[in-house]
Amino acid sequence: CAIFRDGVARCWGSNRMGLVGNRAVDAAGDTLFPVPVSGSLSLIALATSKSNSALGGPTCGLTAGGTIHCWGPMPAGELGSAAADACTDLGITLACARDPVPVSAGLTFATLDVGSRVRAANAPGRPRVCAVSVSGDAYCWGDNASGALGDGTITSRSTPTRIGASEKWIDISKASLDVAVHGDPK
Repeated sequence: CAIFRDGVARCWGSNRMGLVGNRAVDAAGDTLFPVPVSGSLSLIALATSKSNSALGGPTCGLTAGGTIHCWGPMPAGELGSAAADACTDLGITLACARDPVPVSAGLTFATLDVGSRVRAANAPGRPRVCAVSVSGDAYCWGDNASGALGDGTITSRSTPTRIGASEKWIDISKASLDVAVHGDPK
């Protein structure tokens, strides 16, 4: 996926599990040229999971107004919303979103990043999403099997969960195994 000069996000390639973000595109086929994601979202940032799963991972975009929209597979709540479809591919059925869905938190975000935990070849990586709100609070959601969301648990979250409540954040980046954060030095 990419953000074009007009600000509209367009995706191409495999549309397994809603990866293209456009329900009108053949769900099982490949998209050979860029097509706008449903809703022709105007985005300022785009982040895609680097999941090692053959089924891919979610893509999320940040609008100028600070809302995050996500699409694609969501086996552990990576879309940040309960709104999802059921997608079947390679004999596996997972929750997914074929069209972008807004993250359900009522928050305004300034940054976002999507990462995935890389696992053995026979076990797909499960993505996580993190973002910093305009007020400087950090939130993460998705797979938390290894405690990588930073909320003190190993419970996966389907909605943004605040982390580091006593800190103010300026950026957050997710490496393949861990969350790396950059707090305000003040």
